[in-house]
Amino acid sequence: MDKRDIKKIKKRKEKKEEKPKPRPKPIKPLFTGRFNRAAKNNCGKDRIALAELDADIAIIISNPKIGIPKTGDLRGVRVHKVKRGTDELLIAYKFDKKKREIEFYDFDVHENYYEDLKNYLRRK
Repeated sequence: MDKRDIKKIKKRKEKKEEKPKPRPKPIKPLFTGRFNRAAKNNCGKDRIALAELDADIAIIISNPKIGIPKTGDLRGVRVHKVKRGTDELLIAYKFDKKKREIEFYDFDVHENYYEDLKNYLRRK
């Protein structure tokens, strides 16, 4: 055995001893009552609209930074815009990195959206 063979054996042992990195905890979605009511009002019993909303939520969970971060009174809140026919609906949420949670606040059309959301977060 020469030095090369000894180095190869050491590398193999080191690879066997390496532990795999622990997977990060999955992101847990939390839905406020306001979000559930808004989803019910905007989607109703329309299964297609509910499926699209579920798909949008899955997209946000897979990439929490997809929404536009807000400033001022809405600091920390992100808003993701979704097109439904001629309407543009907004999904407001907040991502907590440490707890690995996304809290969904609201889902509605653009009209008075930010003002209503600001008032809701103040009361909360």
